[in-house]
Amino acid sequence: MAIQRQPSFCSSRRHGSLYAYYGVSAIYRNHPGFKNYIEAAAFLRVAYILGDGKAAGQILKDFPKYGPVDYTIIDRRASSLYRTFAKERRPSVRPVSR
Repeated sequence: MAIQRQPSFCSSRRHGSLYAYYGVSAIYRNHPGFKNYIEAAAFLRVAYILGDGKAAGQILKDFPKYGPVDYTIIDRRASSLYRTFAKERRPSVRPVSR
């Protein structure tokens, strides 16, 4: 079993850029070596938790066929990612949509 390395966007998301979560999501959605749709949606969910109101719509746009079970798995993974990468940032109670 080969170990997959994290994409280079990892350092950006540790420094708090919401756009980095979109970038990592795109990598997991499109790159042949990292293709993982649950992971891609989870990174968008973390952006939503951190206050990006448009991220929820992006998830529905990018993954329209997902159902309740899929979203449960995505939310669990997003929760884990949030604890790992966004330690110092508080979740937004009311996400900002711009």
